[in-house]
Formats: sequence, C-alpha cells, structure tokens
Amino acid sequence: MKKYLCGAWIGLVACMVILFSTVSCLAQDAARVTEETELKQACMAAAVTAIQTEISRHEKWLAFRNQQGDSQGVKELEDSLALLRADLEKYRHMDVAAYVLPEKVVTPAWVENLAAEDTLLHIDMMTKSGPFYHLAGVTGGDYTVLQVNTRYNMTFYRVYPRSYWNMNSDYIYVAAMEK
Repeated sequence: MKKYLCGAWIGLVACMVILFSTVSCLAQDAARVTEETELKQACMAAAVTAIQTEISRHEKWLAFRNQQGDSQGVKELEDSLALLRADLEKYRHMDVAAYVLPEKVVTPAWVENLAAEDTLLHIDMMTKSGPFYHLAGVTGGDYTVLQVNTRYNMTFYRVYPRSYWNMNSDYIYVAAMEK
C-alpha cells in the first residue's frame, strides 16, 4: 500500500510540475504575442502618421505649382497623391495580424532640434545624401523624451518611405532608446 501511495504521489507531483511549466510557457507565449501585437499597432499608427505627413507635403507642392502656373510635374504629383490616399486607407483598415513588421534597426542616434513629428533623426553614418530618418512615432507617444544632442542607442523601424528626391529617406517608429 505504501508503494502504491508513494508511486501515486510521485505521479501527481510529476503531473503538477508538467502542468505548471506548460502554463508558464503559455503565459510567456501570450506575453510575447501581446508585445508583438502592441509593436505592430504602434508601427501601423506611425505609418498612418507618415502617410498623412506625405499627403500634406504633396498637397503643398501641388498648390505651389498651381499657384505659379507651372503645370510641369502636376500629373505625377496627382498620381502620387492618389497612391498615398490609397495607402492611407489600406493602413487604416489593415488587420494587425496581416501587418508585417519592418526590419528592426539598432544604431546610435540623436536629434539636433526639439523632437516632434517629422523631426530628422541623426545617425553616425548619415551623409548629405542620406539616409534620412524622420520621426513618425515614438514609444509612449511623447517625442520630448528625446533630448536635443543626446546620443541614444536606439531601436527603430522604418514604417514608410519618405519622398525626398532620389535619396534614401524613411519615416520611422522609435521603439526603444537608452543613453
């Protein structure tokens, strides 16, 4: 009888250990999924901000051309605006699960002016030809956490291309930074 109870007790303890470790793994997986979902949502929101900024820039260019009576390039600007508006609708209605996170970039970076939407982010390898990274979102939503001329080890995602001649330029979402 003692052997039976001892065996049953060992079996029960083994089952409990397996159960608790499974629950722990599931909880970790759920936390990882939630963290990734939140990052995707933040990147998507930054992409919407970026597209709205691009639409505004294109509308100003178009208005300037029309005001000057310069019809050269108007068709291209109108076509670009149509594509931007279509992208805006796409991102506004996209399911988070369908969004693919862009490549993560980790690099030293800083701002030279008070940080806000569309502020230029400087990196070590930036030249007069780029790459140019403009803020479209920052973790927590508060751009002022980026102090002027303070170098951070920054993690960001390029969420949308920025129209800037033929130079490498993107809007980014800053996911993490540390001094």
